[in-house]
Formats: sequence, structure tokens, C-alpha cells
Amino acid sequence: MSTIMNFEYLINKENIDLSFNALHDGNIETLVEVLQKSTVLRELNLYSNRIALTDDDGNADAFANALAQNSTIRVLSLGSNMIAGEGTKRLANALKENTSLEELHLGDNYMGNDGARFMSDALAANASLRMIGFYGNNIGDEGAKCLAKSFQSNSTLNVVWIHENKIGDDGAQALAEALEDNDTIESMFVLGNSMSKKEENGIKAILADVNGRKKRANEEKEKPKALVVEVESAEKDEILSLKEEEIEKLKADLAESRKETEVAKAEVATAASASPSQEEEMTALRSEVAAKDEEIAALKSAFKNQMTAKDEEIAKLKTVYEAFNRKPEETMTTTLAEKMMTPAGEESGNEPALDQAPFEDTRDDELKSEPLALTMVASTE
Repeated sequence: MSTIMNFEYLINKENIDLSFNALHDGNIETLVEVLQKSTVLRELNLYSNRIALTDDDGNADAFANALAQNSTIRVLSLGSNMIAGEGTKRLANALKENTSLEELHLGDNYMGNDGARFMSDALAANASLRMIGFYGNNIGDEGAKCLAKSFQSNSTLNVVWIHENKIGDDGAQALAEALEDNDTIESMFVLGNSMSKKEENGIKAILADVNGRKKRANEEKEKPKALVVEVESAEKDEILSLKEEEIEKLKADLAESRKETEVAKAEVATAASASPSQEEEMTALRSEVAAKDEEIAALKSAFKNQMTAKDEEIAKLKTVYEAFNRKPEETMTTTLAEKMMTPAGEESGNEPALDQAPFEDTRDDELKSEPLALTMVASTE
């Protein structure tokens, strides 16, 4: 153990095999340091240890953070450890940031439905994983539904091992529906679950329909583009219409406030020539004038904010349109899975393939001359 866990021994190794070494959260400091500093590490095998990533001593967070930042690791095996919901959440957060990991083996742990939910969030964000293994993790229908949702948006996964769980027909149907429009997942092993043979065969049939899945996937990718263009045009017209209505209302409110200010100023002027006994009334009138000034300022501020908000809405619509024109980059897969176990019960007998014009206050000038006028210049692309 001392030689194997020696930093100098591990830091220059591309492939590190620490399986069956009784590793746990309390004795992986050296491993964390290697993950943080190695520039050559590609494969890390931690199969069959006692790692839980529960962070009783701080090593769990350190491990997850190091994994998130490591840019060379391609394969990580954490199968047959003690990773449950809390540990899975840490790994999931790391996967949201990591950009190099292509294979992740988490079989025979204690993920459950909570773990599947955490991993679903990670898979929806991750763009590097090609293969992932969830076999033997007590995942039921709810967990399968969460994973299925992530499969609908993930465009890099090729192989999914989800056999030997507790997925019934409801979960199987959710997985099948997700595969209908996903043309990147080539293999999904579901043997040893609680689903009926009919649902199991349904998943296999969908996977076999490669051309159909590709066609549907392409159709789904084109739909948002047409929809965004149509929605953008309609939304722009609606936003401009709303702006005109809001501007008219603000004009009316400002004109009303202006009239009230005129009356208040006239009363103040009259009071100014009155006898000293009317000093209290003059003070009250001055306060009223000040209040009207504040009201006008507030209306101007509201108008400015309304204009800014609407311009931001138009900008967001442009961003949505541009986002749909991006294509996911294509990457390669690695094949450690060929070195790992072959899922039990596969009928075919084949091994799994891994493969916003400042608002100037011109109120005093306007009171002496012309009525208030507001002009908006709206520019749209």
C-alpha cells in the first residue's frame, strides 16, 4: 500500500490501477493530489474499494473538485464501492465541469433513485462522456425516468449499462421514448430488471432502428429553428405593440402629474403673497409640490426601466435563435469497457461496445413652453 500510494510513484503514470486496495474516504489524500497535479493521467481504476465520498474528513469534496478540474483523465472506474446519494451528488457536480472524461463505471454501488436524479442533471450538462455504467444500483422507475429525460438532450453517450436494477415497465417505456429521438446511444443493456420481456424487446427494437432514429433526431433538431424564427417575429410585433401601449400610458400619467404640478405651483404663488398667518398653508403646498416632483421622477424612471426590459427580451430571443444553430462537436470513445466485465444475461452473447437616450428632466422648460413629448426609436434586426 505504501509504495502504491506514493505520490512520486503515481504522478507520472498514465494508467493507475488501485482496485482491491481497501481505499476509503480517509486514505485517498495522495490520490486527490495526483488528480490535482497530474498532466498525463488517462485511466484510473478504483474498482472494489470502500470509497463513499461522504466527506467526513474533507477528502470527498477534494476528490470531486480535483476530478472536475482534471483535463487528461479519460476513464474512471468506481464500481463496487460504497457510493450512495450524497457521493453520487458530488460526482455529478464534478461531471458538470469535467470536459475530458469519456467512460465512467459506477456499477454495484448504492445510487438508488436519488443518485439517478443527480446523474441525470450531470448528463444533461456533460458533453464528453461516451459510456456510463449504472448497473446494480437499485434504480427503479423514477430513477429511470430521470435518466431518460437526460438522454433526450445528451448527444454524446454511445453506451449505457443499466442492467440488474429494479426498473419496471413504466421506467422501460420512458427509456424507450427517449431513445426514439436519440441517435447517439448505440447500446443500452437492460437485462435483469423488473420490466416485462415485451418492454425489453421494445427497447432493443428501437435501438436496432438506426436509420429511423437518425431521421427523427434530425427532424427534431430542425423544428426548434423554424419555431424560433416564427416565435421571434411574432414576439417582436407583440413586444413593440406593448411598448406603444405602455408609452401612451406613461405619457398620460406624466401629463396628469404635470397639470397637478401647475395647480400646486399656482397655489404656492398665491400663498406667497398672503399674510404671515398663512405660513403653515404655504409650507403644506410646498410639500405637495415636492411630492409631485417625486412622482414625476418615479414615472420617468419606470418608463426607462420598461424600455430596458423590453429591449432585453428582444436580445434574449436573438440568443435563443443563435443557440439552435450550434452543432455538438464530435468526439471519440475509449474502450476500457472491453477490459471490464461483460453484463450478465445478455442473450446475444456479444460483449458491450464502448465505444438597453437618457431621460433628461426638461419638466421646467416644458411647463413654460410645449407639452411633453416622448419619442422612442426602436431598432430591430
